[in-house]
Amino acid sequence: TIEVKKQARIRDSYTWASLYVRVTTNTYDAAGTMRSRINGANGNQTITIPAATAGVFEDNVNSDNIVNNDLVNWLLNVPAGSGAIYISVLSSFLTAVGNVTIIEANTTVATQSFGLIQYSTVLGIFELAAAEVNTQLLLRQASTLSNLRAYCSINTLDGASTLRLRINGANGNQVLDIGAGTTGDFEDIVNTDAVVSGDRIAHCLTTGGTAGGLFITIAQMKSAASNRW
Repeated sequence: TIEVKKQARIRDSYTWASLYVRVTTNTYDAAGTMRSRINGANGNQTITIPAATAGVFEDNVNSDNIVNNDLVNWLLNVPAGSGAIYISVLSSFLTAVGNVTIIEANTTVATQSFGLIQYSTVLGIFELAAAEVNTQLLLRQASTLSNLRAYCSINTLDGASTLRLRINGANGNQVLDIGAGTTGDFEDIVNTDAVVSGDRIAHCLTTGGTAGGLFITIAQMKSAASNRW
């Protein structure tokens, strides 16, 4: 419900279009709206989901132009009523001149306790696991990865923490230092990592201290490759 926790930061210029929603179950007794958001304001893409109606809904008319440093996300707005809406697929297209892609993982519940080393996939759901092998993403093309970024919404740890990229079970160059008790937006704008087809990558979150916890809601990187993901 707090928008800043779910915003992705754009690191190129794109045309953002073709909003697509698959509603698997809908018992809600009022119509809802899904729309694009840019820097905390409504974008152009919008879909109306009729009351108690499941199925596929698309906006093939509207688009948004977004540029470097924009913060983007989706907004589902439903008025007061009863019932539930379950959305199984939400997608859109980013079209750019270059082959620059945002690789993103986000979550709703993943509070990390103190004094742990755990891993997460870089794409999809930011879900922490003790075994790195269970979180690694197998790459099928060469790319330069940069701009590792995370949003920390809760931090009650009494020690410093790090979020970093791992490549083939070893530390990559990109790393975020998260101070004890600090929250907000963290980004590595200095380091980059060159990866090739066959590499396996993951995030590694190391929490310090002897008390408290930390909650990361989104983690992302920029990928510059010869082909789009």
